[in-house]
Amino acid sequence: MVGPIWKDRLDEFLPLAIPFLAPALAADGNKVGVEDLRGLCESGGMQLWVCRDAVSKEVVAALVTEVLEYPRGMVFSLAFCGGEQVERWAPWIAFFEDLAKTGGCMAMRIPGRKGWGRVFPEYEERFRVFEKPLKRGEP
Repeated sequence: MVGPIWKDRLDEFLPLAIPFLAPALAADGNKVGVEDLRGLCESGGMQLWVCRDAVSKEVVAALVTEVLEYPRGMVFSLAFCGGEQVERWAPWIAFFEDLAKTGGCMAMRIPGRKGWGRVFPEYEERFRVFEKPLKRGEP
């Protein structure tokens, strides 16, 4: 794993990450675009991580994290992620859990599709989010 990718290395790593992150950004309704992601990572609002195969150094996944601050505690969120062969990079979630604990977060959140339940069975599905896109100027 490489990351977090600081702003001085975004030009090197963001192009490698975008092919993996684009489907997640689209699935979220494109509320965050590629250039938005760059700005959020530059400001420190989000953090980019790139997972590489230990032997081939091939990029196999990219993840974007953020810490959400609430009045009674912080939540470490895996905001966007995508990759090939999830078994190659899913073990890194334990690293993020440790990072979240060390940072004082009260929970770790992995939003996403129903299939994540099979990948991360130790996580409890507490709710699903339904969303209706609203078009400006329509009732």
